[in-house]
Amino acid sequence: MTILMRVAQLRQGHPLAGLVCVGNRDGAFHPSTEDTLTRVALMGVPIVKLALSSAMPVNPDDVFIEAGILAPATAKRLLADCLGRFGAPPAAVDPSHPTARELAAVYAKLVLYQSVFDAANPTRLASR
Repeated sequence: MTILMRVAQLRQGHPLAGLVCVGNRDGAFHPSTEDTLTRVALMGVPIVKLALSSAMPVNPDDVFIEAGILAPATAKRLLADCLGRFGAPPAAVDPSHPTARELAAVYAKLVLYQSVFDAANPTRLASR
């Protein structure tokens, strides 16, 4: 709930908002946190996932931008650049149950974001 409230506050002042989130050593989050971040991403807020100490593979089935072990400040700068260049990802009408068409539109936008992060991170394991 805290994440959802913070995102609502962010979006009131900044319609083009995103989150940079640092997971554990491998970039993983607690399952409930992961579910909430997925919902936020499907609300049109790009989520950049960082790992503390090891590269993480891109998961083509999730709705996150995987940034590996980039510094949080670098990820924040790249995210701001992507928001300015590409705009926010589209939001699903019902983020809990996105349609196949809505997911395809989100993935299409995330490919653009991921390419920027991949170019900045030589330790990437794979691309979308």
